[in-house]
Amino acid sequence: MANSRPKVVVVSNRLGSFGGGERWVCEMAARLKEKLELSIINPISDKDVVRMDEERLSRLFNIKDIKVTRLKCLGIRHRFHGNIDLTVLLPTLHGLAALNDAVANSDVVYELSFNPFILFWSMFFAGLHGKRFILGLHNPDFLVGESGKKSGIFGRIMQRILLKCVKEMHVQTKSQMSLLLKAGYSGKKYYIPHYLYFRISEKDANSYGKDFDVLLTGRLSVYQKGIDLLEKIVEETLSKDKKVHFTIIGSGEGGGILKLLEKKHKANVSYLGFVSDYELKKRYMKSSLFILTSRYETPGLSLLEAQSYGMPAIAFDVMGPRDIMTKNVQGELIKPFDTDKFADRIISFKGKFTDREGYRRIRIEIWSTINKRYDESAFVNKFEEMIKG
Repeated sequence: MANSRPKVVVVSNRLGSFGGGERWVCEMAARLKEKLELSIINPISDKDVVRMDEERLSRLFNIKDIKVTRLKCLGIRHRFHGNIDLTVLLPTLHGLAALNDAVANSDVVYELSFNPFILFWSMFFAGLHGKRFILGLHNPDFLVGESGKKSGIFGRIMQRILLKCVKEMHVQTKSQMSLLLKAGYSGKKYYIPHYLYFRISEKDANSYGKDFDVLLTGRLSVYQKGIDLLEKIVEETLSKDKKVHFTIIGSGEGGGILKLLEKKHKANVSYLGFVSDYELKKRYMKSSLFILTSRYETPGLSLLEAQSYGMPAIAFDVMGPRDIMTKNVQGELIKPFDTDKFADRIISFKGKFTDREGYRRIRIEIWSTINKRYDESAFVNKFEEMIKG
């Protein structure tokens, strides 16, 4: 393996769902396809939420030359311990045969999917064929019990099995590293932080709108992303200041809540749903303040993207945001889950926005901080080193 490109099979969730993890796979593959011989396992079922056509996705990220194996599954919708919605995937016999062949023809299995049966069979085939197995901690619900949050019985059992059986894990934040240590994990840990997918110029970081606009973007999971908390924050903010405007971008189960919120506050809330990268970049450039209402993250890609444009942020002081927002200039972390104080800080920040010169200096310092800290080349080098062992 030392004298040739290592063969790596990446076991993803459905690429077309295009959440943070799926985008990470595409971005990583585009950057490392010359250094690693990559192939991707793409589980599919008739219950999937598909946000982007996968042929278009392949062209967009220039990964047409990477083998993508469609793993056919039966999908069953299920809610775990009352707040986590998941489509459980049961691979067909044909799908299992394809997964077995892909693992057998690899040197390293990098697992992104925490879908229980996909994860089990990937581990099984890796053990059967004597392949290295690396679990990438892209799922924010793993180790959630170690952070003081409620975790169901199934989640605790699955966590214990993984901590005992998986010998190598890739973490993206220092919070994850601490949680692994707290959980007693004794395997090999690779700390490789996220990175910026695109570089924003100083000029673009200064191209913000004249009106005060609060932005939230991301996958709209009600519990994990705190869409129920967002609803309270919007209501409490507008009860005190009718001149604040909120723009919300994304799709998911929380969309229904946001449609009703938009209908109730037509002049103050714009819910745009899932948008193109072009439109998203325009909104990042136009907006004044980014908010993240998540109960936990790994690490919080939308927050990282917003701050790469120099946008200050307000978020709850939880894992993910606290790993990104390490300097006071980046914004404010609010005690979980004080929605009233969160609303007050939004209104308070509106006052800072009126000082145009001071606000400009804040954006430039945030832009500079994030661009230095989340360098792409560092990620590429560390990820390649991890794979080569």
